[in-house]
Amino acid sequence: MADNLAKISEPLNPCGRRIIEVNPVNLYQIGWTVTWKNYHIDQPINKFIKIMNKAKWQAKWRTQNRTNKWLNKSIAEKTDWKTSWSLAHPSRITKAMTSKTNHRPRVFNFKVLNDKLPTKSRLYQRLPETYMDESCVICGRKEDSIHAITCADNNNTLLKTFITSLAQATSSRAAKKPTQKISVIFEKVLTSENWDIGNLLRRTIPHKLTKAVQGLVENTHKTLEALRIACDTLQEKAKISWKERCENFILWERSM
Repeated sequence: MADNLAKISEPLNPCGRRIIEVNPVNLYQIGWTVTWKNYHIDQPINKFIKIMNKAKWQAKWRTQNRTNKWLNKSIAEKTDWKTSWSLAHPSRITKAMTSKTNHRPRVFNFKVLNDKLPTKSRLYQRLPETYMDESCVICGRKEDSIHAITCADNNNTLLKTFITSLAQATSSRAAKKPTQKISVIFEKVLTSENWDIGNLLRRTIPHKLTKAVQGLVENTHKTLEALRIACDTLQEKAKISWKERCENFILWERSM
């Protein structure tokens, strides 16, 4: 009977619907059972609490105004969130050892993701009597974290940096030789998904790009390695652009 039930396909067994229900009243050897909203928790309590807390904080982050400005339904559905969150952290955040080389990239990642770089938009919000508008001092458009990095026509340069780095990292780990140039494969994927440089700077990776890399390296760990190398290379270029922007901004402030 168990074998037959295990073979039932998804349409007949929708996700979340249990075929076999356990009646906790009949569990005589257990002194108590845990329930949540009248549902009995049929898994370790610590695991359940971790899942609930993760869902809670992800929902809070997703519903923030600063997130909704760029994360629309299309991007949310196309993003490989498991890979993207892994790439946002240089190492496990629960790791006991800390270091500046580990901490600084993580801080920069999340400042870009959450639009927390000290751009003119944020300065205008905090000190409107000093900074009269949100306009970029170079081009005059509204300056958020992504614009501060991509201003002065850096979009194509940064995108090319990401694709080239990812192609090299994938090529060195490839299990088989592709039929066409690797960089062309990745460029086509990003174009078909309408994935701009802003999404890559936030380290949000589309499912199709993850599958394209994994199809070449045929290894999940090596796939993550290649994507991390590409994201780290892009971040280094982004930091250079951000530093140049800060230098120009200081000169502008002194001239006022």
